[in-house]
Amino acid sequence: DGWYALSSLLDDDLTNLVEQGKIQAGSKLMICNAQLVGTDDGVDPLDDDYYTDRRTCPVFLKISANNSRLATWDAKLGFVHPKYTAPQGGSLLVKSLCDIFPNGGTVPVMDLVVCKKY
Repeated sequence: DGWYALSSLLDDDLTNLVEQGKIQAGSKLMICNAQLVGTDDGVDPLDDDYYTDRRTCPVFLKISANNSRLATWDAKLGFVHPKYTAPQGGSLLVKSLCDIFPNGGTVPVMDLVVCKKY
């Protein structure tokens, strides 16, 4: 129904990616497990009490590196049902252990194969 601005709080790893220029204004991100901080029930984006362009706005979105990926330039914005993400390569599946940031929050999905049982 439209786009609404919302302030965000990035973890240290995402902040480093922004500072390195790997994430820029206009970059599309796929995000899962983000946390809405500052309210229990959500916020009406048209409510006069919450102007996200003000530094005093108490509501923000907390995002972590392990729960975020760069999306393709032509990715549609909005909710994507999980059954549609895997065939397109758009799921937040962690493909390698070296893709995990140690302080980057929870890991949403990882496909592991047990090679040997001891």
